[in-house]
Amino acid sequence: MKKLIHRGYSLVLILLLLSAVAAAALTGCGDAMGDEETPEITIAYLEGAYAQQLMNDGAEKLLGSIELNKNESDEIEMILHPKEIVEDSSAPDGYRIDSFALNRTFTIPEQAYTTYLSPDGDGEPQILTPADFYTAVTSDYEKSGADFSEYGNHILYDVYALENQTLLILAHHTSYE
Repeated sequence: MKKLIHRGYSLVLILLLLSAVAAAALTGCGDAMGDEETPEITIAYLEGAYAQQLMNDGAEKLLGSIELNKNESDEIEMILHPKEIVEDSSAPDGYRIDSFALNRTFTIPEQAYTTYLSPDGDGEPQILTPADFYTAVTSDYEKSGADFSEYGNHILYDVYALENQTLLILAHHTSYE
């Protein structure tokens, strides 16, 4: 009888030890989850570490001018008009902007980061939600009274896209007209 009780205690002890090991393994050995500091979202962070992280994750970096609209599902769509900056000593600023014929369309999800610049050349970039970015850019087009073809080269965007979604849009002024 003593052997049976001893085996019962041994079995209970083994089960308690296994439970403790499993609990420690599932909780990361007691470390609190989410202790990593979330970086402050700044222009410098978006242009540096975040852009590099996206590239490391397989995102494609494109340069171009953009048109924004909403599709039938009320998602923000961006038509990217790809551009290339080419050195040109005969141009006033020493470069020209060449356009590519093939435009690309992407959706801008709610979790994307966007930066906005005023078309008048004043101020620093602002980080906006995609909805606020859409409102600001489409408002600028309307205020200027110009169609997109006249407005398109005043502000160029670095666009980081993965598959058909834009994850990061960084605005840059250009003096080329």
